[in-house]
Amino acid sequence: MLAYSQTEPTQSNNTGTFSGSFYGNTNAFIRDTKIGATTPLYTQALSAVEGWFNANYNSKMVNVSLRYDFYHNSNLLQPNMPYSNSGIGYWQINKVVEKFDFSVGYIYDQFGSGSIFRAYWEPLIGIDNAIMGARVIFKPDQNLTIKAISGKQKYRFGSFEPIVKGVNAEQSLSLKHNINTTLGAGLLNRTLDITTMKGIADNINSYDLSDRFVPKYNEFAYQAYATTYIKDFTIGLEYAKKSIDIIQNESSSKMVNREGEFIQGNLSWSHVGKRGIGVNLQYRKLNNFEFRVSPLENGLTALVNYLPSITRQNTYRLMARYNAVTQFNNEQTTQCDITYTHNEKNLFQLNGSLVTGKNNVTLFREVYLDWLHQYSDKLKLLLGLQSIQFNQAILQGEPGAEDVFTLTPFSELNYDINSKKSLRIEAQFLSSKQDSGSFVNVMIDFNIAPHWSFSAGDMINIIPKSGSDKIHFYTLFAAYTEGPSRVALAYVKQLAGFNCNGGICRFEPAFNGVKLTLSSTF
Repeated sequence: MLAYSQTEPTQSNNTGTFSGSFYGNTNAFIRDTKIGATTPLYTQALSAVEGWFNANYNSKMVNVSLRYDFYHNSNLLQPNMPYSNSGIGYWQINKVVEKFDFSVGYIYDQFGSGSIFRAYWEPLIGIDNAIMGARVIFKPDQNLTIKAISGKQKYRFGSFEPIVKGVNAEQSLSLKHNINTTLGAGLLNRTLDITTMKGIADNINSYDLSDRFVPKYNEFAYQAYATTYIKDFTIGLEYAKKSIDIIQNESSSKMVNREGEFIQGNLSWSHVGKRGIGVNLQYRKLNNFEFRVSPLENGLTALVNYLPSITRQNTYRLMARYNAVTQFNNEQTTQCDITYTHNEKNLFQLNGSLVTGKNNVTLFREVYLDWLHQYSDKLKLLLGLQSIQFNQAILQGEPGAEDVFTLTPFSELNYDINSKKSLRIEAQFLSSKQDSGSFVNVMIDFNIAPHWSFSAGDMINIIPKSGSDKIHFYTLFAAYTEGPSRVALAYVKQLAGFNCNGGICRFEPAFNGVKLTLSSTF
């Protein structure tokens, strides 16, 4: 896990505080032709190092942050090829003057849920789209916040040339009968530069006359959102729209000029008592809502907004093998999550989600059920079942591939041996006749507080696809923690698949090798 949060800072003569963190990772690549681990990382680089050192200085006069990034034959930013570079990956100077908050440098922020704008950092999946520029926040009172940003979006150690500018306002209100609500609205503008526009024009001029159009330099997006709390109920609504913008046509890979629309709503109800129950309903519709600083880019690169999947985020190895990957230009998602606490010893959870695309084609469907039973203060058992339908042709970009259907029973046992030692055992069986066939995964964790953690696991394609071999995907892990510092060593072998963080997923090739990580906060 990335250690980026800061610990209690040290203080000297009341002049200011200094804090920070370090995270470093080393990979040793072991070539394996059976799983496809044969890229130049395995034939040329053989090993890779990447890391981040973050430092913060805060005082009454000024707040300063700086982060040094380094990538040495790293596969984080381009999974199939080694990438090497280093330098200042982030810096910011911040000053608060009464009701104003001024920042220059690299800005991480978002408007509302992020549907039209979010600048954030997820290093372990290679995302850093900070805005290089300025931000002003004005808070005339505790309930109203107005923020404005302007700058270029970061790309590695440089930036894209188009300019992003925006403003957002958020107001909190307390109404009668204990009703509280938060209202918000935002506007964002992207202006293309001459070089990017020339690249777009060259592409359009290569099309047939019937497919050509006149691109515009400026794109606008706006949003309005509200969240209301009424006793045990929470109601959230959000609407966003983009003016006519250049996006990639998902069927022809040609650029097209289209308006975009985003609608999202959620309704939650929870009752706390002897028998507690909670229900959460979510709905989202995306229509041509791909929004980039440069329409020439694709994948997770150059995205201005944040549209994570709103389906369940699974953590078990086999259950997370097939994920709903957001389809920016045509997607409709419905999800329902129900939790029921029967008593202090029994907790039930039921989740269902459905994602459809163009012409109501099913992209992803999941049904999930689990039961957690607390036998004693030391022993608890989780049992569950997951069923998935996964459109491999669209979500993994494999034309002609059949839909994958899985049924996965799973269990997890946690046992506190004593005040310092604990044991955790998890097991899953994924049954499928498609893709790579059926798998079994077993993992055992053993912890000795406060220093040691160990785990060992094996995932095997117990019923492989016709013509394939049975392959063991072993995992061996050990970690030592001393205060705020932690060192971990692991051997990992895994299939190609999605790596997800916070609902944002990217497809990564197979991996076989050794990982050494070191993290610390100060």
